[in-house]
Amino acid sequence: MKNKAKNRFTINQKITTFILAASFIVGFVGLGLVYWSEYRLLRQTISRDHMMMTKILSGAMDRIISREIKSTEVFMSSSERLLEVEKYNLKYAGMDNERKEAYFKDMDQRWIKAANKDPLIIEYTKSPVGKRLKEIAQDDPSIIEIFMTDKYGGLVAASDKTSDFYQADEVWWQKSFANGKGDVFLDEIGFDPSSGTVGISIAVPIKNQLKEVIGVCKNILEINRLFSPLEKFSIGKSGHVELIDKQGYLIFHPGIPAMKVKLSDNVFKKIISQDSGYLLIKKTDLLHNKKMFISYFKVDHPELLKSGIEWWICITQDDDEVFAPLFGLTYSFILVALIMFAIVLSIGFLFGSILVKPIIKLRDAAEKVAKGDLDYKVEIKTKDEIEDLADSFNSMLDGLKHTFTTIDKLNDEIYLRKKAEETLYKSEEQYRTLFTETRDAVMIMLPDSGFISGNPAAIKMFGCQNEEDFKSRSPAELSPEFQPDGSKSIDKSRKMITLAIEEGSSLFEWTHKRLDGVEFITTVLLSKFEISTKTLLQATVRDITEQKRAELALKKSEAWFSTTLTSIGDAVITTDMAGLVTFINPVAQKLTGWLGFEAIGKHIDEVFVIRKEDTDEEVDNPVLKVLSNVK
Repeated sequence: MKNKAKNRFTINQKITTFILAASFIVGFVGLGLVYWSEYRLLRQTISRDHMMMTKILSGAMDRIISREIKSTEVFMSSSERLLEVEKYNLKYAGMDNERKEAYFKDMDQRWIKAANKDPLIIEYTKSPVGKRLKEIAQDDPSIIEIFMTDKYGGLVAASDKTSDFYQADEVWWQKSFANGKGDVFLDEIGFDPSSGTVGISIAVPIKNQLKEVIGVCKNILEINRLFSPLEKFSIGKSGHVELIDKQGYLIFHPGIPAMKVKLSDNVFKKIISQDSGYLLIKKTDLLHNKKMFISYFKVDHPELLKSGIEWWICITQDDDEVFAPLFGLTYSFILVALIMFAIVLSIGFLFGSILVKPIIKLRDAAEKVAKGDLDYKVEIKTKDEIEDLADSFNSMLDGLKHTFTTIDKLNDEIYLRKKAEETLYKSEEQYRTLFTETRDAVMIMLPDSGFISGNPAAIKMFGCQNEEDFKSRSPAELSPEFQPDGSKSIDKSRKMITLAIEEGSSLFEWTHKRLDGVEFITTVLLSKFEISTKTLLQATVRDITEQKRAELALKKSEAWFSTTLTSIGDAVITTDMAGLVTFINPVAQKLTGWLGFEAIGKHIDEVFVIRKEDTDEEVDNPVLKVLSNVK
């Protein structure tokens, strides 16, 4: 007993453990929910703030691009430059297309071969307009090169020597000139061979006072200097700005040359799949060697989009730095959880001790009752279910003292139960015997489903192989399509089933069909009964084909007999055993003076009267004598 007490898990321990487990689960789930909600809230807040900053930066990008376009348009609005372009346009006035093409080809060849100090180059770079273009480029560090062409694509002036003289065969020139309509065009970022740097080209149409396009100006801007204001932007220790194109190349990144590095496919494809958003990238990314948080926004400058250029401005920051406040919150939650765990442990132990005390009293009382002390009373006043249990225990003891069940009474109950079981068994046997041995076909069916059982007589009557074969058949398979009265078997069978369900039973004649196609006449008794709230029908079918044949033969015989007696030359009268006329042929009708319908049912004495020929005296009727002898 002592060893058992040492090894058992007491109620006090169970209650304490349960409270601890419940508190731990609730605390763990609560901590998880708070952590997740705080995480989501912080992430949404940071994402919203970053998105707002990317949107602001996108606006700044718009202003930078718009500023450069506007500056170029202002440069080209100078009357000095307009006159210079018009002068060059007039130079081709007397030339046809063939001469112009030959001129431009010759100028291209000479231009490419010429050195920077060659008079040909100086003519365009050291002219007053060329010098002014040079000053403009020097004043704006982001400008790599700026030059002007006439409306035929020939060079007018340039800040430095260009790669070639004739520009009308270039896509940027054609897009900007636009067949004389004029349009601003921004070319994709690329390497400029003249300056040896990466830049973006802005082509602006040159228009005179009448708004006619008289030439095109191309301004090539160095990317790193153009976007140098972005270098000043920072968030915390690791937050910085990135600008990427739709191929994933970095247009701008602090400390990285433009268009030299490309983001990993999985990162940039997620970014370019939508106009704005945020994502976490893992350490596997080639550019970032740690987990980073990226928010991004598409630069929606109309001129960029019109030129087919798509950029996304991104703010990238170390994930640990972004969510640092959440880690401090987590440590606080863990500390609170440990303190609560210690408090709950103490409360659980105290509560368990209070709860177990009355249960120990009940255990001691049960041990006394087991030793035969039925007068022991349990005194517990806790005003709860344990007190109710103690009262029930006391009531049980009172019942035990006043209740006595004898072995004989139990034996009598057992004997009566066995007799009832034997009677039920015999009743089942009798029904089973009647079901299997009767010559009539007996089958059980569900009104809406079909047969669920059939006796051997039913299986034999319809020519089935066994009961399973019989149950697989529908009632329609065991009847011809039409009944003798012309009604469809399926419609008439529903009426008979409905009648049996409503009235409890239904008896009727029915023509059935065996599986081999042979039809036979039956009487069918449908009887309704219920089992487990289910309505079933028992059909008792008797084959009366032979009986019907006999009746038909009798009717044929009677018809033949009636025809014979009607056509015979002698007078014939038939009666029943009571002497009432049942038949009188035409000859007899003529002799007696009675018509057939008048004589039928009359007594023979009234219809057939025999008299002596000489005295007219009535003679005894011989028919009555015969009838009296038969009786």
